[in-house]
Amino acid sequence: FSSALAQLLLYEDFELWAATANTITTKDGREVKLRLNSAQQRLNLAAEKARTNGEALRVNLLKCRQYGGTTYIRSRFNWLQWRGRNISCAVAAANKDQAAHAIGMFNTFAQRFPPELGTITARPYMRSQNVLRIRETGGLLAVGSMPAPEALSGKTFRLLHCTEIGKWEDTQKLTAEKFMTNLNSTVPLQAGTEIWRESTAKGLNFFHTEWRRAQESEAGYQNIFVGTYQIEEYQASIAGEVRALAAQPLTEATVEAYRRFVEQYIGRMSDVERGYAELMWQLGATLESIKWYFGYLRKNSLDWWRMMEEYPNTADEAFQTTGRRAFEKRYTHQLRVGVEESLGGVREPVFVGDVRGDEVKREGALDNLRLAPDPVKPLARSGYNKLMAWELPPKDGAYANRFIVAVDIGGTWAGDRRQRCSDFSVIGVFDRQWTAYNMPLRCVATWRGHIDVDLLAWKAAQLAALWGNATLVVERNYQKLKDSEGNHIQTILQELKDYYDNIYCETPPEQIRAGVPARYGFWTSSGSKQAMVDNFIAVLREGMYVERYELAVDELDSFERKEDGTYGAMSGHKDDLVITRMMAALVHEKLPPCAPIPKAPTYSPAEEEFHRAGAGSAAVV
Repeated sequence: FSSALAQLLLYEDFELWAATANTITTKDGREVKLRLNSAQQRLNLAAEKARTNGEALRVNLLKCRQYGGTTYIRSRFNWLQWRGRNISCAVAAANKDQAAHAIGMFNTFAQRFPPELGTITARPYMRSQNVLRIRETGGLLAVGSMPAPEALSGKTFRLLHCTEIGKWEDTQKLTAEKFMTNLNSTVPLQAGTEIWRESTAKGLNFFHTEWRRAQESEAGYQNIFVGTYQIEEYQASIAGEVRALAAQPLTEATVEAYRRFVEQYIGRMSDVERGYAELMWQLGATLESIKWYFGYLRKNSLDWWRMMEEYPNTADEAFQTTGRRAFEKRYTHQLRVGVEESLGGVREPVFVGDVRGDEVKREGALDNLRLAPDPVKPLARSGYNKLMAWELPPKDGAYANRFIVAVDIGGTWAGDRRQRCSDFSVIGVFDRQWTAYNMPLRCVATWRGHIDVDLLAWKAAQLAALWGNATLVVERNYQKLKDSEGNHIQTILQELKDYYDNIYCETPPEQIRAGVPARYGFWTSSGSKQAMVDNFIAVLREGMYVERYELAVDELDSFERKEDGTYGAMSGHKDDLVITRMMAALVHEKLPPCAPIPKAPTYSPAEEEFHRAGAGSAAVV
């Protein structure tokens, strides 16, 4: 420890320092030096990359149980305070007990610090039991909670650990969002500063909101998720072998052990269990992880949704609050990665902008149609009042019945898009060209935003005209007919049909000829929505749909069956994109197949004269 080289290594290598100088208390009460497991090494890689690059670190850490995320953060803060002068850190918890636990972890570290490296001693600062001052380096350790935030006020910190923020509950005096805003203001946005916000999910709460904001690149935080299958502790041995057989040389015996396990264990699962085991395998789980997962689930008689919340394998699972999701996770995961390699999954669009005609409605609206790109292309996830296209319109009309344009009518409000005061309106464009050859229906373009209903209908007609005279399908339901926005849907469609004639109509043609009023649009009720869901489940199961828009897959993940039997988005989520996808898939089943349009025969001038003279008619023959 006394050599300059040893001191330098400990100063620069946290993993070495932790294994040498940082004592922790294990779950069984033993005091040991911290040796990073693989999950902790992943956290350390992200943290050290920011530190060595001279960047401020901001992390949302979504964790499952007992892999040492909190231990890593507290130990890292110990190291940073040991190696620097006047570096203060804070711990913000959900309650006083969690805050006190941070003091206990620090005391264990300080009392067991190797004397060869010096001493770590701390005393109450300004007579506060919630603020300690480290004598040797001058840094502070302050702990507080939502019920008692006083120790965290009026100070500046370099390091901040917000623990179990999934449990932060709003009170009349202080909301979780306000508490976090106050905490952020205590840490300057400078190189070397760190904010770690960690928690298990605990439902769709403040933490979930912050996680999604980071996904949308709005908050400046990076999301890190460690799944159950990535943790060494959550594995069960196979055929009596110790830990993972894959760590041993590949022999006929190990191959035979795996084969027997797949046949006898996975082969006897129910279809649902086997499907989830396949999903885990696709995510990267070992067979040992799969065995542990299902063994724990059965041994503890847990509801599957509770297992997902406590021991998630994906971030979406962690935030799942009910066991009533409409679409199995393996199907939505398949959409993200692609139903087959050549087709791919979600991706950024090739075009972002809008559709333009000579006018926005009526005369001229369908003339000189073109795509107008945005000067600066935003990310698809944050696109608002934008048309996003993953495949551009065809240059010729070689196919009949090729495209469907589906419309879900939302609200007209156009204020701050992060507010939830109105549903989005959505227009989706879907290509049926390859479905005749047993290939998937695919989404090729989407518009999403807030707009007046009449302008929405004309924009949809413009897109339908641009995409090969597509079948235009507009959702109408009782709820929307009741409000002021949807009250004129039929009137608008009646006007629109004089300019665009390929509008989906539920009234049979013979009834229209007999004088029955035409019912344009797609009527949704509890019965028809059930049919939409059932059909889309089958479509996803058979791999017959390709989605490009990541936000649409997110909505599919949060679409659920309610306790009263109806379907809709989880609380705090949207389902506007889902409705257009399900509607297009069901209408696709009802329309005639997509087929090539026969080309008119071409003749030479002599042949044309011959036909005009009637020489080719049956009478002449």
